[in-house]
Amino acid sequence: MNNVSFSLPVGRMLRGTAVLILPFLLFFLLLQQLRAAPTAVLATITVNTTADELNGDGDCSLREAIQTANTGSAVSGCTISGTGDYLISVPAGTYFLTLGSPDEDANAGGDFDLLVSMTIEGAGAGSTILDANLLDRVFDVDPGQGAAISVTLASLTVQNGRPPQASNGGNIRNFDDTLTVQDSLVSDGRLTGTEITNGGGIFSGSGVGTQLGVLNIINSTIEDNSSTFGSGGGIYNDWGAVNVSGSVIVGNSAQIISGTSSGGGLSNIGGVVNILNSAIIDNESDGHSGGVGNFFSGAIMNIANSTISGNRTNGSGGGVRNYGQMYLTNVTIFNNTADLDAQFGGFGGGIRNNGDLHMKASIVYGNVDILSPGVPADLPISPDIYDTGTLVSEGFNMVGVITGTTTITHGVNEDRVGIDPQLGSLTGVPPYHPLSLVSPALNQIPIANCTFIVTGTNSLYSHGSPNLIDQVGNGRPDISTGLCDFGAWEAPYAITLLPLVTR
Repeated sequence: MNNVSFSLPVGRMLRGTAVLILPFLLFFLLLQQLRAAPTAVLATITVNTTADELNGDGDCSLREAIQTANTGSAVSGCTISGTGDYLISVPAGTYFLTLGSPDEDANAGGDFDLLVSMTIEGAGAGSTILDANLLDRVFDVDPGQGAAISVTLASLTVQNGRPPQASNGGNIRNFDDTLTVQDSLVSDGRLTGTEITNGGGIFSGSGVGTQLGVLNIINSTIEDNSSTFGSGGGIYNDWGAVNVSGSVIVGNSAQIISGTSSGGGLSNIGGVVNILNSAIIDNESDGHSGGVGNFFSGAIMNIANSTISGNRTNGSGGGVRNYGQMYLTNVTIFNNTADLDAQFGGFGGGIRNNGDLHMKASIVYGNVDILSPGVPADLPISPDIYDTGTLVSEGFNMVGVITGTTTITHGVNEDRVGIDPQLGSLTGVPPYHPLSLVSPALNQIPIANCTFIVTGTNSLYSHGSPNLIDQVGNGRPDISTGLCDFGAWEAPYAITLLPLVTR
């Protein structure tokens, strides 16, 4: 009798049953179907010069390619190959804005004005660089707010936007339309001046009509943008919808004075924001919410499988400030700081909640609330959570210090209080804090409870559906135990097949 054994070591031993494996097989079958979906037919326009020009010299600049799409007629040396929505192909190179003044909306100078549905695709974020050259923002989507259009910016770097004073959107502005930023970098957008302007990286919003401004951020980085006198250093959502997946919002700042809305990384004003498998790290605000802010009672935000870390604010909510409805699933909120300047008595190093906050399977630990000199002694230091709204535990949360909230209790709803989850340093893409091999956050949640919680409209995941994949693609649950981990990251499991016996 011969024994034949084989294994695929990845970290932990397989002892599970087919019942545990079935959800993963169904997920991967669905993924293959999505990959096999047919691609749309596009009308392609290929750029062949890095110059910023709009003339008849026979070549095809990016501005001329956009104008060709805007008008439906060939401009200069641009040609249209095929039919359907426009695809502008932009080869590797650096494309500086140099033409005209910033105060026009017909694509004749300043920023690129996109008037019809189109895709602008580069050769990769590290290869195709669109630089505003401090002249204007880079893109203005449908500045005349005409019929709804859909624009995709893919595989590009968009940088160094400096729009006119009293103008929103440092690098990109989208109003009443659908904008998708995919596999791209949006960086170094700056809003300056003394009038309130919002969205240092991207401004997206909805007007008073029926059109909804939609922003999709997919596998992209929003980095080092700022609003000197406004909110939403990285992204500002003005009563629209934003979906962020597989992305990083890092190093952005909103410098409006303390006591007002801010959101160093992202600010949601009355709209809907959904964030999945992403990281909001190292952002800063002078007002409130160093990482993300959900402002006004009608604002909705869902965050799942994501890390909020290293963010700072001079006010309240180092990581998160919530005034509306917010639902957190498997979110790690760590090492954020409130009241950074020790001047205004900000609270909630991790979370400051004034609204309706629901938490499930999340870690809120190791955050900082700096006590201001002269603040009355009866005001508590609340490093992890400060709650004056409604805080609901949906179970299986780990919170370090519960001073500032009365609705989370150790052992109730399977919550853990005052237990160190043993988080490691940031690593990976999008960055996450791994759990140590002996972390008490490992293998704690039964598979039946490994599900999402959602409020409002969410196109990324649905309420009650299985949470099968962590922030960076590791499978949930651990197949050997059938249990999930707390927080954004699931320790990788192994598939070890038992010996096959042959005769």
